[in-house]
Amino acid sequence: MNCLIIIIFIIILLLILHNIDNRCENFITYSSKRKIKIFAPNAQMFNIKKIIETYKEEFNKRNVEIEYIVSTDFKAELYGYDGGLKKTITNMEEIKDFIDEIDNMPMGTLEKNDREDFYNKDRKQLLEECGLPDIAETSHCFSDSTHHTCCMLGSQARVYADNSGNPIGTASINALGRKPKEGELVPWCTCTGSKVCSYYKNRFNDGTNIKFIGNTNTINEDEGISKLNIIRHKTPGIGL
Repeated sequence: MNCLIIIIFIIILLLILHNIDNRCENFITYSSKRKIKIFAPNAQMFNIKKIIETYKEEFNKRNVEIEYIVSTDFKAELYGYDGGLKKTITNMEEIKDFIDEIDNMPMGTLEKNDREDFYNKDRKQLLEECGLPDIAETSHCFSDSTHHTCCMLGSQARVYADNSGNPIGTASINALGRKPKEGELVPWCTCTGSKVCSYYKNRFNDGTNIKFIGNTNTINEDEGISKLNIIRHKTPGIGL
């Protein structure tokens, strides 16, 4: 009888562990950005990049990064936050279709509604409070599904970010428009969903701190994630 109870307990424990593994696997598949992969012959890349530049602001609003890959034939692939392939095109003139495709995704629809309700007024106020300019490079700030933390980046955090695959050190200085003074903190909107600013703050003794998190009354990123319904995800160089 005791053996039977032990066997049942072990089976239940294994099922629980399996469920935890599956949840962890689902958790780590999410990225902080959508991605468009463009495959094309090297001779066509210059013209393709010029076309992409005309959609740069719209793609930035939708938190999309572009990857160019030399290939014999043209095609472009759209990948979601989950890393899954969402759409493929073989005609460069269809690149604008990716914008509609993103807006029709479940998360894209939420983001679009947020932008329409939030972009013109509240977002600009948040940018101003954070000390960020309203430019193409900051169009994702306080408008997408994760970049809602106004993070004041110290010098060590900026260098580490650039060297660990998250080049927001350079991006923040570019937005500042000048070389920071010694010890000056530089503002940037960091990923709330991966608690980037919290990680830098705890790792470096350079003054890095959270100024605010979107339209919330907290500077705790776990609370910000809950209040803003943000999906947790990974960011290069950040150990959750």
